[in-house]
Amino acid sequence: MNNIRFFEQSIRKIENVINRNMAKLANPLESVRGIGPVYSAGIIAEVGDTACCLGILSIMVIHR
Repeated sequence: MNNIRFFEQSIRKIENVINRNMAKLANPLESVRGIGPVYSAGIIAEVGDTACCLGILSIMVIHR
């Protein structure tokens, strides 16, 4: 049972750090329903800077 508490506390600490760091960024991913700071941090970590992708997406939407 102590292991579970330890891991739950660790997860809360990590989520707090992610939330603080993501609050510093202009992050349009969080405007998507269901995507919060933790998920968007994971997406950014995998994809990298989303600014390039968002520019391409906006061009695609305009030219539809």
